[in-house]
Amino acid sequence: MALIDSLLQELEQEAETTRRVLERVPDKLDWRPHPKARSLGQLAMHVAIIPGALAELATSPSPAQVPNFTDPVPRAPRNYFPHSTRALQE
Repeated sequence: MALIDSLLQELEQEAETTRRVLERVPDKLDWRPHPKARSLGQLAMHVAIIPGALAELATSPSPAQVPNFTDPVPRAPRNYFPHSTRALQE
């Protein structure tokens, strides 16, 4: 098995695990484990967009042109899935 095949297989496995975790995020999106921490919604959205952010970084023309990563604001738990699915397709 080529290296790229094993990496793609691992990515697919991790995507399924991530999807199961995101499906279990409760509706309390503004809960924070600590006053200075990100909210639960922000943390879940961050996890959902990581694959797309890494793909964007890997395809950038040069390391000097790092893309501007921004976290979308979550409105409901179901909003994570489009970000996560789109990121994996890229």
